[in-house]
Amino acid sequence: MPLILELPAEAETRLSRRAKTNNQTLEEYAREILLRDAEQSETASYVPVSMKQPRILELRGLGAEIWNETGDAQEWVNKQRDDWEKEY
Repeated sequence: MPLILELPAEAETRLSRRAKTNNQTLEEYAREILLRDAEQSETASYVPVSMKQPRILELRGLGAEIWNETGDAQEWVNKQRDDWEKEY
């Protein structure tokens, strides 16, 4: 099955360089990348960044579990500063 891609010139140049490094044609290298990406998407809830750009509201609460375990943010900052001063 032929692989047909329309790439921006800069991306094609960059991929061509990588393909040459691996002793592959651009088509072989692109096929390898696409197959690897397809395998990852089947085994995980992986969506390539090129297909989905996160919206800022989707990031809300990200890392909240770290702060929940840590407690008060100011106490954590003070402890980090104290530790840093002890080291130096």
